[in-house]
Amino acid sequence: MTNNDVSSLIKTRDDENRLLHIILDVGEALMCSGAEVNRVEDTMGRLARAYGAREVNVMAITASLFLTVRFKGGHECTQTRRIQSVAGNDFTKFDAINTLSRAVCKDPIPLIALENRVNGILKARPDRVSDLIGYILVGMGFGLFFGGNFWDLLLSTVGAVIIFLCSIYLAPFCMNTIVYNLITAAITGFCIYPTAVFIPYANADTVLIADIMLLIPGLAMTNAVRDIILGDTIAGIMRLIETFLWSGALAIGFLAIMVWF
Repeated sequence: MTNNDVSSLIKTRDDENRLLHIILDVGEALMCSGAEVNRVEDTMGRLARAYGAREVNVMAITASLFLTVRFKGGHECTQTRRIQSVAGNDFTKFDAINTLSRAVCKDPIPLIALENRVNGILKARPDRVSDLIGYILVGMGFGLFFGGNFWDLLLSTVGAVIIFLCSIYLAPFCMNTIVYNLITAAITGFCIYPTAVFIPYANADTVLIADIMLLIPGLAMTNAVRDIILGDTIAGIMRLIETFLWSGALAIGFLAIMVWF
């Protein structure tokens, strides 16, 4: 698309504000799907420049997005977004947003079409069957990796199903990931640990270690270290501290049940 065609897509101040709102939707979706800060900022900047922005300043941290764009003529628009969603790893949404942004940067489309496609991705319902299978395979896989027997694998599978159900019915009511991890760990431990203790051939430690791996924030910790190395120090340190708190909540939840029994 030529420069004139791109200019025709952004005609008024309302169009400019609408573009920034859409870009913030994209940034929030990436941030909440497991993307690193550098990718979020880069994607938002590329989208703005694809629609004729002369200068783009983006700052992304775990809780907020800040976007300032200077358009042709010299005037600037600024919007911010408070991120209140519980962080997660939704690679299906991640891939869909990333694919859309690449296509739009190559060939910009009208704002209404862009907004509809972004909303379609955000509102898409996850495939619960595939998610459940993934949880079960991870639970069984780590149970086998840590040397579990048949009973350990069976209980690990039950624990994986419990965590899967918590991700659907509990996560929307939790104010943050710390609370979610604490409650989920307690519920899983309460359902699994007593059973594993009273089954002669089951190893309770193996079962709990296998299930806790479903909640360990490994990707978030890796992204935090990567952000720090790339120079996004504030965002990286904030995410790293969060991962330590998430891990601490997991330990407290499981430990409380073990002490209780």
